Amino acid sequence: MALMNMSTLRKIKKKRDEVNERGLSQVLKKYFHDHIYQRMDVIVVTRDLSLPVKKLSKQSKLDEQRVVESVEEMGSLEPHFTHKYNHFKKLFDSGAICTVGYIDNVLIGYFWISTKDFYDSIIYKHLFKLKDDEIYQLAGFIAEPYRGRAISNEGQAWVWEHFRDQGYKKVLAAVEVDNVPSLRLHFRFGFQEKGEMIHVHKLFGWRWSTSELYQGERYAVHKQRVKTKV
Repeated sequence: MALMNMSTLRKIKKKRDEVNERGLSQVLKKYFHDHIYQRMDVIVVTRDLSLPVKKLSKQSKLDEQRVVESVEEMGSLEPHFTHKYNHFKKLFDSGAICTVGYIDNVLIGYFWISTKDFYDSIIYKHLFKLKDDEIYQLAGFIAEPYRGRAISNEGQAWVWEHFRDQGYKKVLAAVEVDNVPSLRLHFRFGFQEKGEMIHVHKLFGWRWSTSELYQGERYAVHKQRVKTKV
């Protein structure tokens, strides 16, 4: 009991010092943001699939790339993605499809795509509506041992070329506005603002979204010194 009391006293002293240093209003504001209500702002960006993609390596580093529609079609998830089984299954069940890449018969990366209206029940709680010639790119990931070897660039180029050859004209993606490196990367690959922003709200753990349309470009500053063709 004495140890618990000492621990409690230390926490009280730490919080008192924080109030003295930052002021009560700032401490309460931080507490409200951390524990009661948060908001994440996300913009929708779009890219013309006819744009060329400059490949960083002339020689393919992936042994195989293909589209799969179930976890079983992905083959073995070892050693990099065994912990992702339930997450992958949930995405497939929601209607997404996956483009996968292999080296020496080992799954080393993937890109998630939807070719029809997609409701993101995991992160954004938002329905992404697509035209017949549009795809929505949910996410992409390369296993850590294979990063920095132009594999992501090669895999991304294959995805866009594959769906372009299937008759699709544009790809849509969602980017958090606070993630400046991701914004810059998308603009570098030729994405443009679609004029739609999603506000993801979280109140006491309950999450929902609202959206707004806007004109022009709000984040053009992140296009500075960035070439649209890569």
